[in-house]
Amino acid sequence: MARNSPPRQPQGPTLSPEQARIELERSLKRANKLSKAQPLTEQRYEVWQTTVFNVLKAAFGEESGHLENFVGQARMSG
Repeated sequence: MARNSPPRQPQGPTLSPEQARIELERSLKRANKLSKAQPLTEQRYEVWQTTVFNVLKAAFGEESGHLENFVGQARMSG
């Protein structure tokens, strides 16, 4: 008989506010460098996007509206 495991609870923030600020500033600096790179490859953009998504998740938690805003913005510009 298979066991029903309890539903996984969404993870909250895992970075302190100071760590989150540092990582988000680092991501912003990287975005500025990428925006000046010619040509900007899709692969480089996707690596940056994945990194920022993970930083946002660590900074604000898995259920943060910031994640949806970020993904929505990425879709709109892609």
